[in-house]
Amino acid sequence: MLDQSIPDLPLSHFRLHFKAARNPHMPEYSGSAWRGVFGRELRRALCVTHLTHCQPCPLFQNCGYVYIFETPPARDAQKLSLAPHAPHPYVLAPAPRQYAAEQSLDLILIGHAHRHLPYVMHAIRRTGMHGLGRLAEPLILADVLQQSAPGQGEWLKVYDAESGELHAFSPHSPAIPPVPSAVRVEISTPLRAMVLERAATPRNFQFAAFFKTLLRRISLLTYFHSDTPLAADFAGLNHLSEELALSNPQFHWWDWSRHSLRQRQKIPMGGIYGSFELHGGLAPFWPFLWLGQWTRLGKGACMGLGSYQMFPLREAE
Repeated sequence: MLDQSIPDLPLSHFRLHFKAARNPHMPEYSGSAWRGVFGRELRRALCVTHLTHCQPCPLFQNCGYVYIFETPPARDAQKLSLAPHAPHPYVLAPAPRQYAAEQSLDLILIGHAHRHLPYVMHAIRRTGMHGLGRLAEPLILADVLQQSAPGQGEWLKVYDAESGELHAFSPHSPAIPPVPSAVRVEISTPLRAMVLERAATPRNFQFAAFFKTLLRRISLLTYFHSDTPLAADFAGLNHLSEELALSNPQFHWWDWSRHSLRQRQKIPMGGIYGSFELHGGLAPFWPFLWLGQWTRLGKGACMGLGSYQMFPLREAE
């Protein structure tokens, strides 16, 4: 019998509203632009040695910027010990295809990242002022809302633009609702996953690829950014996911690329979007599927890629 451990991953969900003097010419998907400028502003806010590179800095293992934006595994980490980066403890998720003078950005801080909230919020405010897109129209932070309990609480104002005061709620792990008999999953931003060591496409994508990618991400996030690393039957869950077929798949390919300042070239970031349904057998996967609506999944999750929402269905639908 599978271990029915429920992942415990405290997080904070904010919604930031910005205003511009006129309609900005934003990229088709601005998550990469937000992330790039945010990293620069966060480093500017937190770096005290002003070294060109972070690695030789004597504060490398204790720096808030490094923890949030670079996120190297600790020296004694038992996972990803040879990898340059662990999953970053944040998600910046702008709504796709925004062109209006009023822009919105969802910020999700995961686990211990909440300790650095004032610096993160300062960096995002500065990111907006810098401007994004071709004309770099400044975006002025107007207000910040926070959901008092992720997934079920009220959206309340926690930031006053005039005074600059920020009064945020403590992070909480989203409460898991009862398991439905069927659900529709709608993927709203490009999902980049792997199927048998090949990039997932609308033709070869299966639920097992979706779930294995999600389970790995949640496991690593709890390990590196919470006090309760996930304990679960990973092999059993992964094997069981191969037996659950998705229904009514409606997938498309979103061809998109971002410009990397570090690599000085365009990076392909295309992925799958669309929807699929799951009927029956959801119980072992449900806590992870529900939590994944905040963590996102796949490559580029921290810039809002791999976003999805779930909608319970009645079997007659």
